[in-house]
Amino acid sequence: MLKHPCQPCKMMRFPTQFKILCIPAALEKFYRGYPGLKVSVDKERRTAKVSAPEDKMKKAFSDVLAFAMSLRETKMSLTPGLQKMFEREDTKEWIQETVISEHGLVCHWEVSEKQIIISGQSSDLVRIQEMFKEAFKEKTIKSEKEEACTLKSPAWRSFLEQLEDSDSPPQPVLLPDGDSVIIVDTPSNISNTELKLKKFLKENKQQGKTLEINPNKVKLLKEFCDHDLKELGKKAKDVGVNISFSKNGLQAHGPKDCLPSIVGEVREMVGRIKEDKMTFKKPGMSRYLKGGKGQDFLTQTGSVTKCYITTGGGGDGTSQSGDRVLAKAQLSPTLDLQIIQGDITQCAVDAIVNAANGRLQHDGGVAAAIVKAGGRCIQEESDELVAERGELNDGEVMVTGAGTLPCSHVIHAVGSTWSGGTKD
Repeated sequence: MLKHPCQPCKMMRFPTQFKILCIPAALEKFYRGYPGLKVSVDKERRTAKVSAPEDKMKKAFSDVLAFAMSLRETKMSLTPGLQKMFEREDTKEWIQETVISEHGLVCHWEVSEKQIIISGQSSDLVRIQEMFKEAFKEKTIKSEKEEACTLKSPAWRSFLEQLEDSDSPPQPVLLPDGDSVIIVDTPSNISNTELKLKKFLKENKQQGKTLEINPNKVKLLKEFCDHDLKELGKKAKDVGVNISFSKNGLQAHGPKDCLPSIVGEVREMVGRIKEDKMTFKKPGMSRYLKGGKGQDFLTQTGSVTKCYITTGGGGDGTSQSGDRVLAKAQLSPTLDLQIIQGDITQCAVDAIVNAANGRLQHDGGVAAAIVKAGGRCIQEESDELVAERGELNDGEVMVTGAGTLPCSHVIHAVGSTWSGGTKD
């Protein structure tokens, strides 16, 4: 209802008319043409009151009424990407300043589900709608399989934050859609945004990493740590990392910035698994434990105590690993010393000692045999430690995991190297 002191008149057709009448620019020409004119809008009652000098009242009221009666609305369908763009505050400010006001137009617009509702003068609506359509371009970039996982990673969130730090609004919208990314940006900037996106995807392709684990520890993880593995799997999936276990360890594939933390958690989980051994010297025990009843007993015991029990060697003249014992001595009631002839990579002990060089490059002799049997992860972990702490001096040691070796750790001890002459 647009009210005149003597001439009330019903004329509102759309609720958005009230919103347009509240826009200062909408009535600016009337204020200039009619000094002293005042239009007060009551949104709750949907009425507008016109006040003006008496000699101008009739004409002013008629012009404002004609303007209000000329207001119409139209709707424009939006894709998900465009809807997200038009909902942003920086977009609303940019549209008002560069698309609407710059061309001397007045309109009100709001976004609803999958569409934008534009209100303005009927003579301007077609032009305004075309401006809205031309304000932004949309493009879909298909990512490769190795790149798609990156769209869930912290690196992706950091990339979006960097784009939002740009000083020139509006900021582009990048919307992941399965294996694709939808870009919405201004026509002048969309090519630049596309180049940045493709560069990011190329630099952050999915990578793979293998963590070799003692088969017995893998069996224990699967049998008794199922809940922890499921939680880790969910966490890995949230950042785009896929993990799977084989009998010899972990295979992980995902964004390079996420892989180290996930693999590190598995390595920490494996590190909490302790191994111990028990030697039975009574005749027949080794044969019994390896038999059907003995195996059933070990399985039941392991189920109750939540541990994985396996049998090794044993008996006169052999070590736990089945190697030949050359000499032995009892140092205390609980401590035995044995000199064993056999393969060090097959010893089921807490730790084996590797004669290493200061660079921890295990490319020859016993060191190479240990890496060959236990897996490249021993060399990789050694490289990481040297990169972090520097090369070792004579007499210093470094401890790594044992990969698929039956032991728990490898102690890399650096000794002096004799190069001929009379000095050590």
